[in-house]
Amino acid sequence: MPANAPTTTPILVVQTGMLREKWMVVGTPDPVQIRELILWSNEEQGIEWGIVAARLTLADLEREEWDEIYGHYLRLCTDDDFETLRVLKEQETTALAKCRERVAVHALPMKLLGADWRFDRQKITFHFSAEHRVDFRLLVRDLAAIFKCRIELHQIGVRDEAAIYSGMGTCGRELCCHQHLDMFPTVAVKMARLQNLPLDPGKTSGVCGRLKCCLRYEVEVYEDLAKLLPIIGSRKEVSGVPCEVTQQLPLSGLVVVRFDDGRRDTLSAEEWAQGELDTTRSRAKVYVGEL
Repeated sequence: MPANAPTTTPILVVQTGMLREKWMVVGTPDPVQIRELILWSNEEQGIEWGIVAARLTLADLEREEWDEIYGHYLRLCTDDDFETLRVLKEQETTALAKCRERVAVHALPMKLLGADWRFDRQKITFHFSAEHRVDFRLLVRDLAAIFKCRIELHQIGVRDEAAIYSGMGTCGRELCCHQHLDMFPTVAVKMARLQNLPLDPGKTSGVCGRLKCCLRYEVEVYEDLAKLLPIIGSRKEVSGVPCEVTQQLPLSGLVVVRFDDGRRDTLSAEEWAQGELDTTRSRAKVYVGEL
């Protein structure tokens, strides 16, 4: 639990900006509901707006890994606040166009993606992507002279870029990173291998060019089921013929084995443990290609 955790509830988790950054806000006397817009503040951020994404209790704080309380609740957005937000959104478009002009003047190798103007107009953040580190000190100086406020340039990765623009995945649904993911999970090739998926970059990579986030969704189930099966490389005699496990099929509860006489077959964990083929079990063809 954060050292400065409050003694009363509720505590709000709010999202703000095009990257939907999460902040924890306290001091909410109003009956604030999920998806409502509020104003909040802290010393670093100043006054900012946010969409309420969740309501937490002290018990939730004990379970979650929150480092600190980020801000304090001010009020629900009024009609005047909504008008201010509408004007800010229009000005963000204009600011982005001016920033692109200055980027072209300085010939900087960067792709501008969007802008976030803080509610109190004291800071504007420009989000961009680039293949390498960019020296934008002269650009910041120009922008500060134009907008008369604090300027921040924030470099993001290709996964963040996909989350901003969204799109359709190979499953036919909207990209998870745009629709519901709050953070990007760590994904490794071994997760695809464990699920017996073809290691074809065209099938395992998302629109961002990185491994699909969904490869992680069911990996724990596969890991638990794989623990019930003999590991790949295990050897023993089955029905009097030595064989070796070459592949696990966790969802089927089977392993693929290669006998020393050249045959291939699938065995259940029980057959492997007993060392005998169950002649009554249906031995349907199963994909046994090398991954």
